[in-house]
Amino acid sequence: MNAPRLTPPHDGARTESEDALAASDPLGHAVIAAMSEGVVVSLRSTGTVITNAAAERILGLTPAQLRFGEPPPPGWSLLAEDGVTPVLEHPGAEVMRTGTPIVGRIGAVRRGDGSIVWLTMSVQPLPAADGSADGIVMTLTDITERMELTRREMDDARLRSLDERLNEIEIIVSLDGAIVHGNDRALSAYGYTRDAFEGLAIRDLREQSTLGLVAGQMAAANTGGNRFETVHRRRDGSTFPVEVSSRGFTVNGTRYLHSLVRDLTEVQQAEADRRDLEARVAGALRDRDMILAGSPVGITKVLNRRLLWVNERMAELFRDTIDEMTGSSTRSLYADDADYAHFGTEAYTAIAAGGSFSGEHVLRRKDGSTFLARMSARAAGPTEAETIWTIEDVTQAREAAARLAESEERLRSIVAAMAEGVLLFDAGGGFITGNAAAERILGLSRAELEGTAPVPSGWQAIHEDGRPFPHPERPSMVTLRTGEGIRGVVAGIRVPHDTMRWVALSSEPIRRAGDARPVAVVETLTDITELRRGQQALEASERRYRKLFDALPGAVVVAEVIRDSAGLIIDWRLREANPAARPLFGLGYPFAVGRPMTELFGEAVMRPLLARTDQILANAACPRDVTLTSGGVVFRGLLLAVDERTVVAVADHGVQPGN
Repeated sequence: MNAPRLTPPHDGARTESEDALAASDPLGHAVIAAMSEGVVVSLRSTGTVITNAAAERILGLTPAQLRFGEPPPPGWSLLAEDGVTPVLEHPGAEVMRTGTPIVGRIGAVRRGDGSIVWLTMSVQPLPAADGSADGIVMTLTDITERMELTRREMDDARLRSLDERLNEIEIIVSLDGAIVHGNDRALSAYGYTRDAFEGLAIRDLREQSTLGLVAGQMAAANTGGNRFETVHRRRDGSTFPVEVSSRGFTVNGTRYLHSLVRDLTEVQQAEADRRDLEARVAGALRDRDMILAGSPVGITKVLNRRLLWVNERMAELFRDTIDEMTGSSTRSLYADDADYAHFGTEAYTAIAAGGSFSGEHVLRRKDGSTFLARMSARAAGPTEAETIWTIEDVTQAREAAARLAESEERLRSIVAAMAEGVLLFDAGGGFITGNAAAERILGLSRAELEGTAPVPSGWQAIHEDGRPFPHPERPSMVTLRTGEGIRGVVAGIRVPHDTMRWVALSSEPIRRAGDARPVAVVETLTDITELRRGQQALEASERRYRKLFDALPGAVVVAEVIRDSAGLIIDWRLREANPAARPLFGLGYPFAVGRPMTELFGEAVMRPLLARTDQILANAACPRDVTLTSGGVVFRGLLLAVDERTVVAVADHGVQPGN
């Protein structure tokens, strides 16, 4: 977790961040040491300079490992929000590189003993005069208990929401096949109580002949998602056809499979009804040529697996002509003899049993290319030997559906994983959807965001000046009215039984091509509560320091040590003097700040002080007596070092006229 040690400034120049750190009051350091939140301060030139005990405890590192570059214990690593993925770029290095603060980023630390500590990290840059990041201040909060509770609450809420919304059967299983959850629809479909259902394995729901496929289907679902058809068994032993869509996901480092199961009984019945309707229409119309000419699918009549006639679309599908296909064997439509024989057995067995067949199969064109065909057949005579077939090329449709499903899933995963809140509203300002981060930041449930449940009593949104922040003034609603995006509007969120939260709101319109008016708007929410608290604490610390510095009755002079190219101390440069010390400089004090002390007091006065400076810097805990005389004024006191580049002279009895 060591912050990066960057190249120090050239020619002995001090940075503003280092100056501010050097001048910080002892009370501020005492406060940092007593904080329950971890604090790590790093400077570009010197690396980590301040840590507290809370940071050492949270990170599981010693002061030497944090501040002096000793390696962390074996197995120690900083992890991303999923608790698994290692963080490639240290947050402090990221902020030092970009200058952009990090607020409330959730992560985890795997300690050397293997334990996981969840934490939030906020990193603020210490700006230099040119606007670049001269250092960073990182605060760490241990949220392990809250994270575990929040994850359980979110899992419970998600499952309850799915139970309420899903019409399909939902089943969640571990990778060993044990069922860990089923929604109410699943309990009804299979005929089990919840306790009995969640004590089963997925194999208990499968028809016996399909058990050999279970392991492979689960492996495919875990690695990339899987959609397949199979047969499930109810508690009473009856079976029904299903389509299963399954995908792996991780919770607290454990993999599960989430499956949506669609009962195909009604679908197959609908398909049978469709085929029956086709048969009745074909028998009633008799005008085969008119029907065939306008059909968007291939249609053929087959007798003993020979094509009696085909329509134009059938010839187009196989890149052949009607004349050449008519009377030919259907063997030419398949890849080889084995494929031809296997499909014939499957299709004609189904036709013999139920009078019809429907399925998908890969067929071969005349030029040797292949395509995925949806095929339907029905008996057209007293036996299955005479049949009517419809054939449709569904290759592109299947590929497009797969790409769309993959794209939608990827987008949902990205939005769900974002630390920033995301809300989507329609053109009328109605809530469409939002991610879990938005619910957390606003302190509202999805039902409360949707308006199906009342907002909790006491919940309020306010402007920075305390005025109420009504819904029509939100950036998203303004964007819907004006069509313009809005950035960084700050609002306070007062949540019952919680402290005030501060949020930065931004909005962007969504338009259709050619339309000026938005059809929807996306609003993003960033929690800046910790940032505001940090800014307020820094401002309060600076005010305390300034008040104490100016009120000291004794004279205090702060100077920067100047070294030559060989590292030898050659002078001091005046940094600051309190009001009690300013008579040393007469009316020229404002112009003396930043100038070498030898120019102000002469080499004769400064020479003995410079000679003692090395001793002071070598042992900052041992102040030295010092006497400084200038223009008839005598300064008697102590000389001590703040750090390797800063010395402070403190008068014992203030500034007195010289003798």
